[in-house]
Amino acid sequence: MERPKEIAEVNGEHIYEWQLFDTMAGYAREVLKKDLANLTPVEYNESKEEALDKLIASELLFAEALSAGYTIEETEVDKAVNDFINSFSGDYTFGEYLLERNISLEDFKNVMKKQLIKERFVAQIISRIPIPSKSEIDSYYDKVKDKLCYPPKFNFYVCYISNPTEAEKEKFKSAFINVANKKIEKDLAESIMKSSPQLIEKIVFTHYERTSENLPGELKDILTKLDELTFSPIYEADDELSVFYLIKKELTNPLPEEAGKEEAKRYLSIIRVKKILDAYIDSLREKYTIKVFLNE
Repeated sequence: MERPKEIAEVNGEHIYEWQLFDTMAGYAREVLKKDLANLTPVEYNESKEEALDKLIASELLFAEALSAGYTIEETEVDKAVNDFINSFSGDYTFGEYLLERNISLEDFKNVMKKQLIKERFVAQIISRIPIPSKSEIDSYYDKVKDKLCYPPKFNFYVCYISNPTEAEKEKFKSAFINVANKKIEKDLAESIMKSSPQLIEKIVFTHYERTSENLPGELKDILTKLDELTFSPIYEADDELSVFYLIKKELTNPLPEEAGKEEAKRYLSIIRVKKILDAYIDSLREKYTIKVFLNE
């Protein structure tokens, strides 16, 4: 097996290209709300910089954990590895996961072991950070209470067809061209969408109630801009045509005071932990040797 490409080294511990791509993909999904393959050049470079910084920070904390005497039982590592293996379903297997990254089971197990030791060390650091005081929470809540709301919620229908032929594309457009961008009463809109599969059997008609947290960024934007009881334009991609009908949206539903103060406490705690960890990691950059080979 060819050795995985090394892209950085921290205190003698290697960081590999496959780890960089996995971390980039996670950043793209969680922060940019996109697949890695769909990023713009600017977004791609952003994800690469963020991923490399995260991986280096993780290795710095691992080095410090070892320095502080932290270890972990092999049984805990084996359990974490087995849990990860059991998370695979369908046709894609753990063996294929390893093969794509050109790594062995032992390579993966070593990465998992380092991750678990680092997490145990970080958890110990966080446990020593004092939580925000009541006065801090109340003060922050008073400043932001008008902005503390439940996530936007959308009640909508979608009709779509995947992998249509040219003839099916034309039929789909004909079915919805006269209602696109128009406000139509719910009963009539439902009747139009329910009857569409009779025109083309491949059309899928589905109802959803989702918060913005559970929607792709592009769909959230579409529904936010769409008026209630209104059809969207027809959206065409390489392998799909779709149209949406918005029944109802709740964009600003304020949190009650108790829930708002809990949210304020959570936010202040996150910011406090982040500031302390960032400062600590910056100090470790001076303590340990870091080498980056990304452009070599």
